[in-house]
Amino acid sequence: MTAHRAVTLESDARRLWAAVRFVDARSSRTIETPLQVEADGLHWVRNRSGLHIALQVDEQVVPADERPPGLAAQLAAYEGAFDPLPAVPALQVNGRVADPAGRFVARTFSFPLPRAQMPSGIAAERFTPVEVLLQPAPADPTRPPPISPP
Repeated sequence: MTAHRAVTLESDARRLWAAVRFVDARSSRTIETPLQVEADGLHWVRNRSGLHIALQVDEQVVPADERPPGLAAQLAAYEGAFDPLPAVPALQVNGRVADPAGRFVARTFSFPLPRAQMPSGIAAERFTPVEVLLQPAPADPTRPPPISPP
């Protein structure tokens, strides 16, 4: 009789804080090309669906003069727990997005953390991406030329 060994391929299980979907205001489609996304205290990862995921949050998300003591430990505990969820103070994320290709106008955006949790059986806000509309830049090379009057 041969014994089989189980092999763990990946063991990184942690809570994701939020997803942000950047949307083309003209077409209402997800912008799939790379964008520069920044927000103090957040580590972003772009997934295959074009969503930008707030993977990690650190205490820099709150300005130093407003930061409650022990915030770093609370955020770390929240990221590593699933049930029950530890308490985390309400946070406001303020970010900026820019398009390196110049097709969209750079803008700021904000959203609350942690995302709302609903009773089981109801679609929770935390599973719905935050949508941020991006307007086309005046010099967008993919924009059709203006129609000249006759």
